[in-house]
Amino acid sequence: MRVQKYNFEATSMNRVSSVFIDKASFHLPIGLYDGEMRTGNAILISAEVQYATAEGPQTSAAVDYETLYRLMCEVTEMPTAYLETVAEGLLERICGAFEQLNLRAVTVRVEKPHPPIPRFQAASVGVEIRWTAEF
Repeated sequence: MRVQKYNFEATSMNRVSSVFIDKASFHLPIGLYDGEMRTGNAILISAEVQYATAEGPQTSAAVDYETLYRLMCEVTEMPTAYLETVAEGLLERICGAFEQLNLRAVTVRVEKPHPPIPRFQAASVGVEIRWTAEF
């Protein structure tokens, strides 16, 4: 049986690129308990940025990993009690840094792999925030 090839040139397509960093590790004073603010906690931050792209190779207008990582570093500089504060701060920074792009969606996930919960038996706890563009 012959397989028909798809003709990309004859079709108008909306391309969406996705750039992500998965589980970048940080150690910072974060948590509700005094001990957590003194000793700090390990947290993992993931972010995915989806944006519309033109057909062909991308050279200029794109999300770059270095900027994305720098934004992660910035939000971890301030002590906070809540993972939500870190997630919201990163979401705002990403949208501001890449506002010139046609953003479609941004997902930020902040995890605490070692929460101070007796007999904790899971990989991590955390929050995830997703922003999507309205069309």
